[in-house]
Amino acid sequence: MMLEYFTIGGITLDDTVLPDGKVQFGAPGGNAVYSAIGARVWSGQAVGIVGRVDGQYPQQNLDSLAQGGLDTRGIRRIDSPGLHVWILYERSGHRRIIPQMDSGDSPEVDPTPDDIPPDYLQAKYAHVSCMAPSSEATIARFLMQQSVPFCLDISQESIPNHPEGLSDSYMLEHCDVFLPSIGELDLIWGRQPLRPLLDRIAEFGPKVIAVKVGELGSFVFERRTGRLYHVPAARCQVLDTTGAGDGYCGGFMVGYAETGDVVEAACRGNVSASFVIQDFGALHALMATRAEAEHRCASLRSGVELVLAQDPLHR
Repeated sequence: MMLEYFTIGGITLDDTVLPDGKVQFGAPGGNAVYSAIGARVWSGQAVGIVGRVDGQYPQQNLDSLAQGGLDTRGIRRIDSPGLHVWILYERSGHRRIIPQMDSGDSPEVDPTPDDIPPDYLQAKYAHVSCMAPSSEATIARFLMQQSVPFCLDISQESIPNHPEGLSDSYMLEHCDVFLPSIGELDLIWGRQPLRPLLDRIAEFGPKVIAVKVGELGSFVFERRTGRLYHVPAARCQVLDTTGAGDGYCGGFMVGYAETGDVVEAACRGNVSASFVIQDFGALHALMATRAEAEHRCASLRSGVELVLAQDPLHR
């Protein structure tokens, strides 16, 4: 059976410290893993992961991913150190991600086009997670050349930090769906009213822009209709918010590919994120069932609002 979706990016071991003293060491994480799991919640078949791990990365983690419905053929072991990070949550709510002394670093550990199994290139959609700017650009160009539609998450370093440079951003020009967080938008373009900013970004190419706003859910803008919607976050018990945005991206990708409806895609993205944040690490979210996901999604649809305000965040 042809694989329909895959994600590409980082695979990490996370040592997480929460403000209340809860600690989890060695949890499997990374944006490629979280986004693949977010996609798997909604996909009826395996979702591929492309990334790199070192020789010390636990095989049991890879086995658990495969047993949970992920295709791990795109995960390559390398001789140099993989990604091992501290994730420190402060009482203020801020989070710091700090590479450990024995950790590898991007772009050396970033996947390349050569890591993508050839049959993955028949997929309906790929999701490109945050990596070094050079790595993201290389992957985006390759996917475009291979006619693989892709969604893009991005860091503030990945596109020029001035409006005049946006037209030179190959990634932004050719992605179908752009999936930044509100914090990334602020860091790249400066804090400004959301609606005019999304109009401006859409001129450079993306068909859809979904902005992640944490516990508020997401805002999703469709260039074709010019409409902006607010989709609330799915209610759940929260333990560790690491990977929420990546899980959202995976759920959004599948929702958009299967329905073409940006609101439904955002609902599915928010539901995928809700499963991720209920425990440490990524593996627990593989236990989510489609029935549970549909139930949470149904509860969100009635809360969707068409946004008319220029600055819905009142900033």
